[in-house]
Amino acid sequence: MNYIYRTTNESLEGVIKGMQLSKDDNVLAILGSGDQAFAMLEYADSVVAIDSKPGQLAYAQKQKELLAEGNIQKFLTRKATIQSPTLRRRIADVKDYFNEPGRIGKIREKLGNLRIEKGDIFADLPESQFSRIYLSNVLRYVPYNEFCVDKLLLLAEKLKPNGLLYITDERDLYRESLTPLEIKMEKDDELTRIAKKEEKKIGVWAPVVYRRKA
Repeated sequence: MNYIYRTTNESLEGVIKGMQLSKDDNVLAILGSGDQAFAMLEYADSVVAIDSKPGQLAYAQKQKELLAEGNIQKFLTRKATIQSPTLRRRIADVKDYFNEPGRIGKIREKLGNLRIEKGDIFADLPESQFSRIYLSNVLRYVPYNEFCVDKLLLLAEKLKPNGLLYITDERDLYRESLTPLEIKMEKDDELTRIAKKEEKKIGVWAPVVYRRKA
């Protein structure tokens, strides 16, 4: 069954603050529901959002079209396909985030700077480098006969010096040594602390932020 994620289950505030976005940033991101990409677009110069699942691509593209049309109510309408208090709280949190005065308008003005593309973020990397990469929790889907660190090293090559890599849950890295990664990247303790503080308000993720060494 191809389940479609219609809302993020992360703290958007935590993602944005942890990535320390600015108007000069170009971002490479996992697409998922698209919520994170839309949120990043408010602050960054441009966002390239990638996903391998046709259902997610179609859903996020439709969300983008709703924003472009000005159909904000429908953009914010989410159905809790899994009936749980946690998911209902997440949906409410996402609505509250996007309903912040002036936020939707800023995102709509920059929709032309959001590219939604089909691909594998580890294999179908664009030629250009990025100042920020958002990985969501895709590392937990890496098969055990492959190495998460090897894949992160590929992404490190796509980061500009001092660029940031945001991972939704650092526990996905515990299964192997991080020594090869630490040659090129270092954990940003302050941004990690900020992201975790926001995430703990509504969720159970343990985000971590890495910085590409200069």
